[in-house]
Amino acid sequence: MASPVSPLIALVRRICLNEEDIEISQKRIEETVSSIQQRSPVERFEIIAQIDGILQSKGSNKQVVATFKHALKEINLAESWRSALLNPFFKRKIKVVFPFQSYDNNLEKPLTYEERVQTFQDEEMTALFGSTFATNKPHRLNLSGDHLLDSAHAGICLSRDRSFQGYALAIGDGSGGHFGDSSQDKRIAKVSHLATKWSVEIFSSYTDPNELTKAIPSIVSVLDTTIQNRIWGEGTTLLCCRVFLAEKGYRVVGFNIGDTMLCYWDITKRKLKTLAPARVSEAGTAIFPSAYRSEEIIVFDEHLPCDSTILLMTDGVHDTLSYKEKGGEYSNGLRFRRRKLSGHNHDLKSCGEALKEIPLLLMKKSIKSAENLRKSNLQNKDVQIGDDGAILGCRLRKT
Repeated sequence: MASPVSPLIALVRRICLNEEDIEISQKRIEETVSSIQQRSPVERFEIIAQIDGILQSKGSNKQVVATFKHALKEINLAESWRSALLNPFFKRKIKVVFPFQSYDNNLEKPLTYEERVQTFQDEEMTALFGSTFATNKPHRLNLSGDHLLDSAHAGICLSRDRSFQGYALAIGDGSGGHFGDSSQDKRIAKVSHLATKWSVEIFSSYTDPNELTKAIPSIVSVLDTTIQNRIWGEGTTLLCCRVFLAEKGYRVVGFNIGDTMLCYWDITKRKLKTLAPARVSEAGTAIFPSAYRSEEIIVFDEHLPCDSTILLMTDGVHDTLSYKEKGGEYSNGLRFRRRKLSGHNHDLKSCGEALKEIPLLLMKKSIKSAENLRKSNLQNKDVQIGDDGAILGCRLRKT
């Protein structure tokens, strides 16, 4: 029995590479897309990866490719041809990719929130991206600033009748970089971007939290293969979650690879809690897709009350905040540290109803901590402190 992808692959090869002289109709495209949409999200993503390889191949007709992509988009009025095949009912709200942060990194210059952080905001979501990097090494001084290698994607999940079904969010911390090689920085940022973008797109396609939990190993595997086929040798941490409507409140399912962290603020109990701790092993943080072990794919499945604010953050933020660590050991004997935030409940109790207040307060604390570290190093030589840092916050609406 022929795979449902076969007709569409044949169509792509025909219209982009002129390999066959067959009649192409919108009806046939719609029928083929409909059959593909009956498959699992992971299988649909694999099909998209195959098609993408053909569309990007040398010799493809750019004008015809654009026409074909438009034809796919029109089927479900999706935001892209990928969405038409994977999930046309996901509405992206936050997209942060390789943002440029303008600042003077001289250790002599005080760190301020206004110069070091930028905001990307929607009614239900907010992302704060910045840098605490400062140095007195002459060859590292930079008056203009730099691109940040963290990435974030997030949005709202809808049903076919456009009713609200929850959220999908991801954040990634590009590994390494900032050594003066702009081409490497772009590759690192691209990996972080693709990992967060594609994981959110796949997660948003699931309507059953139990099915998603079972599928996470397959999702990680297909993301790994697809990204390494596109960009080899670079990596990122990756934290992704799908927030489902539940009988009471929400159910949050996802995975964490590396030293990113997932927390939430319980507005009723006025407490900050860690859902997915940051982990660092004796061998360093896990890096996706280039350097991680199966034991380092940490899956979580939690229930949260309505009106909670979930917070995804990179180590550039939580390194500078108060935390507690506890040791552990994987089945292969590799030891690791598990980190949770602590001691911030008192500060956060002053926060009101606005979504932006909690990420803002945590980021300001991060900048203040980095500023204290800067002051303590002013008399030292060859100093380099700080990191890129990002927080992605989402206020879970009342249902």
